[in-house]
Amino acid sequence: MARFKNQANETNYNRLVAHCEKPTTFGQQIHSSTGENISSTILSELDKIGINIKDCRGQSYDNGTNMKGDMAKCNSKAMTFFGTMNRIYSLFAASPIRWFILKKHVPNCSVKRLSETRWESRVDSVKPIRYHAALIRDALIEVAESTTKPTIKNEAESLAINELENLEFIVSVIIWYDLLLSVNSVSKILQLRDMNLDVAINGLKDLLQFLKNYRDIGFNSAIKQ
Repeated sequence: MARFKNQANETNYNRLVAHCEKPTTFGQQIHSSTGENISSTILSELDKIGINIKDCRGQSYDNGTNMKGDMAKCNSKAMTFFGTMNRIYSLFAASPIRWFILKKHVPNCSVKRLSETRWESRVDSVKPIRYHAALIRDALIEVAESTTKPTIKNEAESLAINELENLEFIVSVIIWYDLLLSVNSVSKILQLRDMNLDVAINGLKDLLQFLKNYRDIGFNSAIKQ
């Protein structure tokens, strides 16, 4: 549930509270659980009772999976990329023996699972591949050579050869890590309880400038690395 306080008009605020207390107010209007649909429904209801969203302050909700939105799911290549991240994690995490092989090759780092509600988990999942791709590839090769299960052998070889030996994939790892790290740094600032508005605005401006510059030089920089 979302709660809004209209600072400009207490009457409108009371009207909104009464409107939200009606059990069928929003439920009948929401035809999809995506963040976009929920947001448009809320904005529509606010408009019906004469409340300007610009006068509203504060927001709270549960079911962060729906509300957070996810740019990665809007692009098929991005979905494939993060799907590969999960495949790598799942292969090693599903077996203590395979996890031991991973730790033998990469003792100071572990692959991470993606979370649907934690944006930072994307940074955590990409970071090991960003800095230890060759070692993780070696671990996958050992898994493929030591397993007696055909499906595991095929998956390990596929990840090692088709992904971690693939230039496009490695360049994608570098680019995604740079972007995710920058976005996550600003996201942390915005989530601070004692967030300073000036600091947050400067952080967003710096992020926007970084993204503009990265659009021009990011690919060539990733290739060189």
